[in-house]
Amino acid sequence: MIIRIDLNFWRRRAHCSGLVDGGLALTALDTAMGLAVLSTLGKGKGFASTDTAVRFIRGLQGGQTHELEVIGTVVSSGRTVSTAQGEIRTTSGKLVATGTSACALFATSTEAK
Repeated sequence: MIIRIDLNFWRRRAHCSGLVDGGLALTALDTAMGLAVLSTLGKGKGFASTDTAVRFIRGLQGGQTHELEVIGTVVSSGRTVSTAQGEIRTTSGKLVATGTSACALFATSTEAK
């Protein structure tokens, strides 16, 4: 399953070097990858990210609005662990960041016996 999120970064979200804060990219990738994993789970199943990594490829200048596309894709899914990968691209297709995530899978509820 592929999850696509269209994102518009705010102009004010820059740090002292003048670039958009990388924490926004991390959060966007974690969300897209998590939603991709969630989309594969049945009723009564949940997940928690156990490891998330981001590689920043291209910086985004602060003081500008950036329209971005964030894509999360499930790479593998087993009984207890799923892995996902993600990308952030500009609307013109330039790669901004990539990410990977591992998620622990678990039951969210049990039926009363």
